[in-house]
Amino acid sequence: METKSELQIKVKGLLESSPKESIAVSKRIWEEFKDEDAFNLYDALQVLKAAKNDSSIEFDFVYEVAKKYSDKDEVINRFKWFAFNKYLKGKKNIELLPNEVNINKMLMITSQANLREDNSYPCPYTIAIMELSKGHSKNMFNGRKIYEYLEKLNPLYLSTNNNNYILEGEEIKVASDLENYYALKTKSLLKIEMYEECKSTCEIALNKLSEFHYNNDLWFKMRIAICYEKLGDLLKSEELFQKLVSSKAGNDKWFLYHDISELYYQQNNLEKALEYAINATFYGTDLDKMNGLLLLQARILVKLNRIEEGKKIAELILSIIKKYELRNKQDYHNLFKYFSIDSENPIEFNSIYKIAKEFWLKERYKNKYELSGKIIFIHPNGKLGKIKTLDNRIFDFHRRDFFEKQRSIIDLKDAKVSFFEMSSYDEKTIAENIKILEKIVVPQESLAIGTLLSGTIKNFADFGIFVKLNGFRDGLVHKNILPIDIKNSFSAVYHIGQKINVRVEKISNKGIELKIIS
Repeated sequence: METKSELQIKVKGLLESSPKESIAVSKRIWEEFKDEDAFNLYDALQVLKAAKNDSSIEFDFVYEVAKKYSDKDEVINRFKWFAFNKYLKGKKNIELLPNEVNINKMLMITSQANLREDNSYPCPYTIAIMELSKGHSKNMFNGRKIYEYLEKLNPLYLSTNNNNYILEGEEIKVASDLENYYALKTKSLLKIEMYEECKSTCEIALNKLSEFHYNNDLWFKMRIAICYEKLGDLLKSEELFQKLVSSKAGNDKWFLYHDISELYYQQNNLEKALEYAINATFYGTDLDKMNGLLLLQARILVKLNRIEEGKKIAELILSIIKKYELRNKQDYHNLFKYFSIDSENPIEFNSIYKIAKEFWLKERYKNKYELSGKIIFIHPNGKLGKIKTLDNRIFDFHRRDFFEKQRSIIDLKDAKVSFFEMSSYDEKTIAENIKILEKIVVPQESLAIGTLLSGTIKNFADFGIFVKLNGFRDGLVHKNILPIDIKNSFSAVYHIGQKINVRVEKISNKGIELKIIS
């Protein structure tokens, strides 16, 4: 039998050349000299050095060694980076879940670093908890598990720096650890019905954070409103929701209208509930996420004794479930049973969606007069414009406000249109449900791809340069085809009114795409 000293020499000799063999010899010392308790701090550090050199090394033995010396910083520091490289590096949220048991072992013997004081190095403990929490937020949101993980973190130690990065020359803005913490924590608290703590945590988040991403400020405010509702203060909840949908940031968020509709439904104010449920459909874009809203619409219509309309909405729900392969929840099953709808034979999606859309339009614009006018202005960003009526009234509009979806509105100047007059969140009159009656077509016969033209810079937008072309409609030089060194600073290189030479790259219904040539 080899002596411990002989084995230690082997361990050291194999550290660089064969870390796994070095670990195997260290394991012999651990097991063969167990009774003598001869495995000491020196041996533990040798194990951690080998683990650092090869993250594929078996986790359990390294963990047992680290646990034995968990009071030694030099051991724990090496162990947490071994665990980081093995389970966290290069992986995101849901990818961590298969190794959750071992990651939790790492959490048991390591601790959170104060990134507010020093964030020169990442904290494996913080990364593990945040990514595991995000993993459990995917698919089925596990509120209890997320809450338990986030309770292990001290928010005062979390970084407030945004995790921005550069992608293809553009800065991508990402929320800070602290913002992500509050976003996940408040959502989990709401899910597990801890309403008082959810409300107070949302209020803390709104006070502590100076910048918000992914509409988190709206979500915090909305959760406060929901908490008031769940705690029985319906008037306060209604007041907060109304304030949100009257704001610039919240006026076009379908989920806010959905929640207000739910509130009125609970109060048995069915006409108001239907009004907000209908409005929600005009701001939502992802039908596969809106079945809960449509279920509410159907229930409201049933209570209003508008059975046939409620049945059409129920048939749309079934069609969406089949189209997007969604789970048929019990609430939906009960709805289909109520209307005697065969859940195995849905109506073709486009057909039933068209019927539902006609119903929504009728409800939203009832008691409204249809007006007509001419588009007199299109903003260079291609999203906004103005309509002038025969009596010289001016109405603003957005690209989304057309009856038929428009990929581009750049070439709609001078088009004759009809529309409904509506009020915006700030009480301005705007145009909605815009229908094109007559479009002015600019002939393009002499224009072809590759044509060289002289033009004048007309305006700048975030995405590129608009160029006035003599005899043709305006063209666009998209920033993605500009040299990379001026991609995000082109407005400082060129100026409005400057003459430039361009080549036609593409002609489509969206417009003329150009490239600047020297």
